[in-house]
Amino acid sequence: RGRGRGGGRDRGPPRPQRDEFGGGERGGYAGRGRQERQRPPQRGYETPRGEGAREGGQQGRGRESLGWNSGERGGGAPQRRDNDGQQEASDWWAADGAGAGAGAAMGAGGSGASTPSATPGFRAARIQPEPPRTRLYWATCMPGFERVLAQELASPYVGAHRVEAHSAGVSFRGDIAVGYAANLWCRSAVRVLERLASGFLDEALEPGDAVYAFARDAVDWNELLPDVEVTDAYGESFIGVATFSVDSRVRDCGELTSQVLASTRIKDAICDELREWGRPKPPRPEVSSDAHLPLFATFYRGEVQLYRDMSGGSLHKRGYRAGSMHRAALAETAAAGMLLHAGYFPPMMREGGAEEPLPDLVDPMCGSGAILIEAALIASDVAPGLGRNPSADAWPFLRWHDADKAAFSSVYDDACERAEVGERDLLPRASIVGNDIHPAAVHMTARDAAAARVEEALELSNEDAALLTLAPGGRKLCVTNPPWGGEGARLEGGEAGTQRSWESLAAFLRREVGGGDCYALSGDPGATRHLRMRAETKVPLVVGGVDTRLLHYKIFAPQQREGRAEEARPSADGPDSGAR
Repeated sequence: RGRGRGGGRDRGPPRPQRDEFGGGERGGYAGRGRQERQRPPQRGYETPRGEGAREGGQQGRGRESLGWNSGERGGGAPQRRDNDGQQEASDWWAADGAGAGAGAAMGAGGSGASTPSATPGFRAARIQPEPPRTRLYWATCMPGFERVLAQELASPYVGAHRVEAHSAGVSFRGDIAVGYAANLWCRSAVRVLERLASGFLDEALEPGDAVYAFARDAVDWNELLPDVEVTDAYGESFIGVATFSVDSRVRDCGELTSQVLASTRIKDAICDELREWGRPKPPRPEVSSDAHLPLFATFYRGEVQLYRDMSGGSLHKRGYRAGSMHRAALAETAAAGMLLHAGYFPPMMREGGAEEPLPDLVDPMCGSGAILIEAALIASDVAPGLGRNPSADAWPFLRWHDADKAAFSSVYDDACERAEVGERDLLPRASIVGNDIHPAAVHMTARDAAAARVEEALELSNEDAALLTLAPGGRKLCVTNPPWGGEGARLEGGEAGTQRSWESLAAFLRREVGGGDCYALSGDPGATRHLRMRAETKVPLVVGGVDTRLLHYKIFAPQQREGRAEEARPSADGPDSGAR
């Protein structure tokens, strides 16, 4: 007992976990018996019973009990909050405050949508009864953006039920229209997946055979892969079996260690199942995202989750970036996630709705302008998915046998109407200022903003950030990605150039953003030291595979800084002066 078949080491006593099938407790991976592991996988859209049921791939590990209203995880001793102290590199990397909740469960179970309240000013959707025939979804995101993605899903834009944040993703439930809305409206999501089946591998079989046995009986492949019009490599069209692709992730799964093996055996099982129905093997798609049915499977400690990918290509491709790109460009999903984390919400996510004004946004080191363009799309209430062509080529789910094109048209038409009203009435109210010292970066920003139809909302300049001035009045919000490490540092002339950039940012913040807030992204603790400010919170993010921190600074107004300096100055009479 306590020794897995493939691990070869003593795993200790099994940890109690919630049973996927019944909601009760069961032993850990090493302690599960043969009989339980051979239970049939869940088919179709059946949902697991019990509030402890797990959804999505790999989300069972590291989950903590944390509801929307229970505050932040982490904490620790309070830190000094001034703008004049030297920041210590030793505590820079330690996450605190709002950034520590990445692996927590963000909603208690139940029949209604969870109500997020972690970010001030956020408004969730009204709690509605869960539809009788719900589907299980999993939205992936960059690690660290789970909280803001959960807020998007729980908002009126999507209206998802039972929203729970996990590591690098969020699980939720809803009808088919909820899945369509998640693809169109989620700004920080990378992909949206719909679960087809879940179950456990048979320990009595070899790893590849166990994967094959699971996939063969997981779902009705003959129904999911109907005959469609297929175009071969020579451009000729004919009626054939719908194409499919398989992408797998394997982690800590005993003797099963190869993702290639897992994907190959799933493909074998699907093709053999189709042959039993007297149908030919489907042709291989040239690109995985072009398949009629993109599949995604996760394997974790003997448990399998099988999904179909609703998004096809990554949702960060908004459609407005064309031609040459900045060599250190920030992904659109990362830019939107930073803005949402800073409280820069679209109208239906604000407590006051469209009438609640947004702060004056500025990015003094805008690069190729991802933060500025995403801010303009948020301010104008434009769904990020509208940049894609509303056809089956852009959205795989429109090619599926059970596609509800009427439901998608309703969601899409509503998004188009909101965009039309937002571009006409809301965008002119927004104040969005961008600047970069490199003329080529400003040119790329203007070009991409024109492609996104928001160029008139941006005020762009080309100068040193230390010289940038803003119009007086209004609450200021700075969201920026200054140069740090790697390609960003090389473009600025190495470490000395990076230091100059952050010193220019510090001068700009103290002079122009007094009384406001700054959210700066950095993967180099040495670079942020030149700000000579102490961060309120440090949110750990993984952006482009790099471990970074989103640092939140409160910028004191000049009068506040003078008052704090006066308080810190020692008395002329010494420490023992005064009445006793």
